[in-house]
Amino acid sequence: MSSQRGNVARSRPQKYKNSKAFKNNLHDQSQKTKKLNAMVVGGLCPHCKSVIDWKIKYKKYKPLSQPKKCVRCEQKTVKQAYTIMCMPCARTAGVCAKCGKSEEVVTPATLSPAEEAARDAELQQELKFMSERQRRTFMRCVEKGGDVDRKPSAGDNTEDSEDDSSDDLEEEKVLQNPDSVSDGDLVAKDGKSTENSGDTGQQGNLADREDMAAGIDNAVEKCEQLSI
Repeated sequence: MSSQRGNVARSRPQKYKNSKAFKNNLHDQSQKTKKLNAMVVGGLCPHCKSVIDWKIKYKKYKPLSQPKKCVRCEQKTVKQAYTIMCMPCARTAGVCAKCGKSEEVVTPATLSPAEEAARDAELQQELKFMSERQRRTFMRCVEKGGDVDRKPSAGDNTEDSEDDSSDDLEEEKVLQNPDSVSDGDLVAKDGKSTENSGDTGQQGNLADREDMAAGIDNAVEKCEQLSI
């Protein structure tokens, strides 16, 4: 190329050319290179995908050491390098995760087998610490095809929560106004306690009768002694 002002077009071809194509794993058999070559780039538009593929091919890709902040949900959920938003947000908004433009996505964002295994292990660990109500809500959401990433909270309106809340309201009413509750309601709610109380009442009546009979016998004996 000439240094002449305005002469930016070169007429000759490239002087040095590679006889073989570049291979990023020719002299590098590390686990990092193997993971990058096996990584599936998804959730990007054609231009951004070509940029990421070029970086991987020529060993210019630098993965993140820790998750960074998403521009939409403002949470540290971005795990893919050179992207500005996490994959759930990009999938929900229908935009490219790198440039943020609403263009056609080449391949949908998918998880690798290792990431799927880690995700399943995390879900199983979270299910152990959930209450029975939250676990049932989560399983119903999965059966209906809902979002698995959404974790049930204690404030979800479910059938179980409605039943439990109605029972709690009834107990509060009984505690606040004990006179308003009839004997029939108490018997219907707690049959065992009424049966136990009935058994104890019968035993008390029998004891009273025995004491009365013994007192009558003693009085009769004293009268006979006085008459004699």
